[in-house]
Amino acid sequence: MAAVSWRLAAERRRILSYWEDRLTAVAEHRADVAGAWLDHQRDAAAVLALTPAVRVALGAEGLRSFLVERGVPFDRELEGYLGRYRERYALEAVHLSSASGRWVASAGDVQPGDEIRNAAQAAIAGGSRVEVDWIGAGGQTLLAIAVPVQGYGSSPPIGAVVVVADLSQELFPLILADPAVTATGETVLVEEIDGRSRVLSRPPLWPADSAVPEMLTLEQVAPALGEAGGDTFGEFVDYRGKTVLAAKRSVADSDWRVVRKIDRDEALVEYWRLRSISYTGLALLFLLGGLAVYTESQRRQARAAALELVRRREELAYAERIVANISQGVLLLDENLTVKTANPAAAALLGPEVELVGKRLEECLPVPWARERSEETLRSGQPLTGAETSVVIGGKPRVLVLGIAPILLPGGSRQVLVTVEDVTERRREEERIRTAQQLESLGRLAGGVAHDFNNALTVIKTVTELALQDLSPDHPLRSDLEQIQASADHAASLTRQLLAFARRQVLQPEVLDLNLVLEQLLPLLSRLVGEDIEVSLRLHPGGCTVLADRGQLEQVIMNLATNARDAMPEGGLLTIESSIVELDAESATSHPGLGAGSWVVVTVSDTGIGMPPEVKERVFEPFFTTKDPGRGTGLGLATVYGIVRQSGGVISVYSEPGEGTTFRIYLPLYISRSAEESGSTRQPPAMEALRGSETILLVEDDPAVRSSVRRVLESYGYTVLEASGLREALAVAARQRFDLVLTDVVMPGGSGKQVVDALVQRLGKVKALYVSGYTENHIAHRGVLDPGVSYLSKPFTAEELARKVREVLDG
Repeated sequence: MAAVSWRLAAERRRILSYWEDRLTAVAEHRADVAGAWLDHQRDAAAVLALTPAVRVALGAEGLRSFLVERGVPFDRELEGYLGRYRERYALEAVHLSSASGRWVASAGDVQPGDEIRNAAQAAIAGGSRVEVDWIGAGGQTLLAIAVPVQGYGSSPPIGAVVVVADLSQELFPLILADPAVTATGETVLVEEIDGRSRVLSRPPLWPADSAVPEMLTLEQVAPALGEAGGDTFGEFVDYRGKTVLAAKRSVADSDWRVVRKIDRDEALVEYWRLRSISYTGLALLFLLGGLAVYTESQRRQARAAALELVRRREELAYAERIVANISQGVLLLDENLTVKTANPAAAALLGPEVELVGKRLEECLPVPWARERSEETLRSGQPLTGAETSVVIGGKPRVLVLGIAPILLPGGSRQVLVTVEDVTERRREEERIRTAQQLESLGRLAGGVAHDFNNALTVIKTVTELALQDLSPDHPLRSDLEQIQASADHAASLTRQLLAFARRQVLQPEVLDLNLVLEQLLPLLSRLVGEDIEVSLRLHPGGCTVLADRGQLEQVIMNLATNARDAMPEGGLLTIESSIVELDAESATSHPGLGAGSWVVVTVSDTGIGMPPEVKERVFEPFFTTKDPGRGTGLGLATVYGIVRQSGGVISVYSEPGEGTTFRIYLPLYISRSAEESGSTRQPPAMEALRGSETILLVEDDPAVRSSVRRVLESYGYTVLEASGLREALAVAARQRFDLVLTDVVMPGGSGKQVVDALVQRLGKVKALYVSGYTENHIAHRGVLDPGVSYLSKPFTAEELARKVREVLDG
């Protein structure tokens, strides 16, 4: 009787522990989901507040009017941009408020009421983010996030960005759904401020015929739970008068809490069933026990000896058949969890069979929970399949998949069969594939973002340059325009880095002597790293000829030098070497990514602080940095990796803490086919020769970009015919003659390449100049321009555009 009571008490504790783990895990997971969703909304507001167009709209009223007077549809473009931004982030509304409280621009269905207005003013007054939630007119729960917009310099906020999200549509479906089929399980989202709790989501079990109070508090849902501050778990009485098991977990960096609960009766249903069966069994046992004891004792003694021999033989034969047919590592354990048999696969992984047999399970298999789980399988007969764990065997990390299954022998006794499969290499390959897929997805995102940003930056740079040409040196707006121009240049640099690490930058390769490039770059490198760092060049005595984009190659060396400078704060030695290596098929296998042949090697070494292994493994990841906030974007080495890979090369890194760092870049050695391949390039036309009188067909789908480019070309004397896409371009070409087609590459309804091909088919030979911030392989293969293609990357200045147009027309 005591044993049964003890067993029932232990089972009740086990079930309660299980539900504590399960409810806590669900609450923590939903809190993580809510936190990630909230961070996403905050990021949407923060990114929008940093957008140059928003700063211009809120902080440069004179400049805004100036641009509008000159034909730039600033307000329409701003509203269109806010609308696209709202759709991209699935927001209900986006509003811009000036410092005086005037609504400058809005997009979306939720109009700025008191909640939104108060949040914007609080963000402007406090200079920090403000968040507020309320019940909308349609009964939905809304969240407004207001972020102050800083002006250029150290001035106070010039306004605020307010984004509005619908918790009912976007967040509640993610966190309130029941993760398992339960009758009384429910999840609620709670806000706790100053010791008071307010429920943001209607409890799923709230009576259907009872209205939910507008300010429903956690005390109304579960009084004791509302009084328990912070994260907690326990038994509480809820609004139905039911005793529930509940876990409450905080959402990171917010006042939100996630509560997951279930009725205690439902959680303990297995316990009540076991209790009923146990007491029924006890009653039967007492009734029949007296009659069975004597008979069973005599029968057991008579047959024990013969049956024991038979049972042993059958157990051995049965176990041997199982072990012989298992392809993974197999351990056969007796009822004491001692190894009886191990197959060759287990011996190869864990040790020779002669050393395994006779040992306890925990002595030969370094998995802490394996014995406890095997004992449970032995007792309950429930198998365990596909349990993955990480261990160290022979000093090497391994990933194992374990299976634990009971074996019922004739006579009713049980043994345990443990299967072990080493999946280390499979998991490593899966991780490499997953990382490659993540980088590819990030690359596509970077390309799309760069395309939109480069269009906007093209308008800003060209219109600003034209405006500066019209202003006197002492004009009051000149400093604002120059500041906009500098910010646009910085933004353009960031988009170039994004495209470089994503390997979507358009390369214009040429035959280069790497030694000459390094010698010409030496003075700039010396100035970059400072006087306390010595720069040493060790160049290969012969030529080191490669086919590469000179600008991108210089960018690689500059980024590595900058990284070395930051690693040597007390000074040191930066060594740059060039060499040529020959790899045959066998030696190439020891250099991942390289094939047999001749390779030019650039080695960049420093005597800095070095890197630990965990940093070295992530050194090429985009946005990963160990520098202090504000000192790096985390794109430097990712950009280097992208450029080298796009140029057909490979980069490797060696580093140890306190021993410095060495990067090695492998580029294919270029064998020149003629002496003229690396001939001098044509001198660019002088400034006075940039003007022209020819007619240019401009094809661009973005109205703002098309308008700014037209104004630049007309300012240099050209006649401009405009078209927004393929159909309009063909219609214009049918009516009027032109000397050059200037077309964007990526456009809806037909790419720039399709536009040029259609014009060539109708008119014969056509001079063409492509412009784009992101080509999507329309005019380039693997980032390298197709032969004979003239290309100018966005964003560009008015002078760069005029120079390139003149070059193509005169070519």
